[in-house]
Amino acid sequence: MGKWWSKKGQALRGLRLLLCAWLFSSAAAADEDSLVIAAPLLFPLYERNGGGVEEAIVIATLAECGLKPVIQLQPFGRHLESFLQDEAVEAAVTVISAPAGVPYSFIYSSYQNSVITLRDRTTKPEHLSDLAGMRVVSFPGAARILPGLGAVRGSFATYIEIANQDAHSRLIMAGRVDAVIADKLIFAAYTNILGAQAGQDGQAAGRFDVAALFPETQAHWIFKDAAVGARVHQCFHTIRANGILGQLLEERRRRFFGIYVK
Repeated sequence: MGKWWSKKGQALRGLRLLLCAWLFSSAAAADEDSLVIAAPLLFPLYERNGGGVEEAIVIATLAECGLKPVIQLQPFGRHLESFLQDEAVEAAVTVISAPAGVPYSFIYSSYQNSVITLRDRTTKPEHLSDLAGMRVVSFPGAARILPGLGAVRGSFATYIEIANQDAHSRLIMAGRVDAVIADKLIFAAYTNILGAQAGQDGQAAGRFDVAALFPETQAHWIFKDAAVGARVHQCFHTIRANGILGQLLEERRRRFFGIYVK
């Protein structure tokens, strides 16, 4: 009887080892098919319930690679901290300046930060110096990131940086600031939503002039594994060559950019 239980115990232990090995290999295979990405919760680029215009580019790129994105949304800036500090995070998107030593990165998008003012102003800013005496709001770090802004902000009547870009639209629509410095797509998205809530036609951003007084800001996609980064980069080239990226950019342009009068 003792030998029987001994043999049975050995068999059960062997079965458990096989089961553990199968579970481990299945989990590893699942991990190989996914990519954990830290992304900023920054409407309309990335949205809590999906559907962000930049998220669509990420999904299309990874689909070309046969990878499933596992997107972790966090406040802008904190998503980069997660990439640097959390071993489970394999990549990060919408990184304005790739940290030194990152194994792989490539530019996959760009933003047009602009000076946005009410259209009925008598003077339209053509240079940053034209903002002297104005009340200006922008996003955190703008004075450091955007060329020339740090040098002239001392001439503004007031200058504040607010992370919640919904507040930018509210402030200028309420007349509490004279100018917003922000990406025009993000400003348009929030302003049109606020306009629609106020009973307007959903094109409230059409009340504003947009002056592109800064060079485009490039967004990097960064990776901890250089081989994975190179693979995803190649897939990005593929969706650009086959027209998928162009279709996504055109959908974005129709959704937001068409409201502006050049």
